[in-house]
Amino acid sequence: MKLSDAERYPLADGYATFRREIGYLRVEEHGNPADADEMLRYFAAIERALGRTQLRALLIVAQRTARDPASPRWAAIREARWRALAGSRADRVAVIVDDELGVTRVQMGAVVAKAPVRGFVAVHDAVAWLTSERPVKGPPAG
Repeated sequence: MKLSDAERYPLADGYATFRREIGYLRVEEHGNPADADEMLRYFAAIERALGRTQLRALLIVAQRTARDPASPRWAAIREARWRALAGSRADRVAVIVDDELGVTRVQMGAVVAKAPVRGFVAVHDAVAWLTSERPVKGPPAG
């Protein structure tokens, strides 16, 4: 599938868009899943899109989406997200976050989950990493 136009995926309080770019799948989050089960269904849809496009790199724009990141519900959603990321068919996953503290959280989560994920504030830096030719061995060193 081409995914030349953005494909919308409904979320509890909004939606996400999936779009094929040159060398990666771009996912922009404009809402949040209601719970961990919805997060897993959402990531299953991302995996299907990766499969249809035969892409191995994923960019997730996740800025300003979590409403109450300290709540137990969000802890379960985060855990489900990391499980999905660790099991993804993507060789590289770049997550765009709000600030450097978010980058640190992503990097730490990637090490714990053993997932090939890196956090970025700037999209151009994320795209450069996603599309670079160097081999990927796993999560970044802490």
